Amino acid sequence: MVTVLCLSLATCTPAQKQSNSTVHIEAAQQPLTAKQVQQVVEQNAGLVLLDVRTPEEYNQGHLEGAINIDFKAADFEKQVSSLDPSKTYLLYCKSGNRSGQANTIMLKKGFKNLFNSGAGFEALKEAGLPVEDQSPKFR
Repeated sequence: MVTVLCLSLATCTPAQKQSNSTVHIEAAQQPLTAKQVQQVVEQNAGLVLLDVRTPEEYNQGHLEGAINIDFKAADFEKQVSSLDPSKTYLLYCKSGNRSGQANTIMLKKGFKNLFNSGAGFEALKEAGLPVEDQSPKFR
């Protein structure tokens, strides 16, 4: 079963708009905007932030509490397989490209509770999500 998240947004496409301005976003259905990511983070206790950028990018700054698994690493799929598939993950990268590809891989591996940020790290930072630039937390 795919997790469903309700987000209150000021603007929605007509197909998404509900009478109370609540948008239902299925995990893994579509890339999220920075504003939607911020709401996902605020509304999901236990959410695992997964930064799929390179360690060098991660060390230059990352979302607070994020773990780093480099999508470009040869053993990316093996590292992902060591994660708990019952947890909920928010994937992000620099632009949304690598996180989108990582999202697809994780879905194929049986992960169901996934959110993919279509907004890159800089946009997430600009949206006010807390960041840190300390030493990495590698898996």
